[in-house]
Amino acid sequence: MITIDDLARIIEVVKIKKICEDCGMNYSTIMAKIQRKTELSIKESECITNVLQAYGLKFGYPVNPDKEEKKQEQYENK
Repeated sequence: MITIDDLARIIEVVKIKKICEDCGMNYSTIMAKIQRKTELSIKESECITNVLQAYGLKFGYPVNPDKEEKKQEQYENK
């Protein structure tokens, strides 16, 4: 499930308003939670996760962040 920190990280590239509309949530309420760092309810988190998946997006973490960072550096240096 997505957390408020996860949502705050993707806000620059994902239209939160559209996600809120799809979930039937109030956009202003979710934005206030992001600004105040108030955690999402389980129901909110599940709905947002399901909407992202419906659009083909999966939110997760790399198994080994250091390894992924090194891969990115190698790619950028080519």
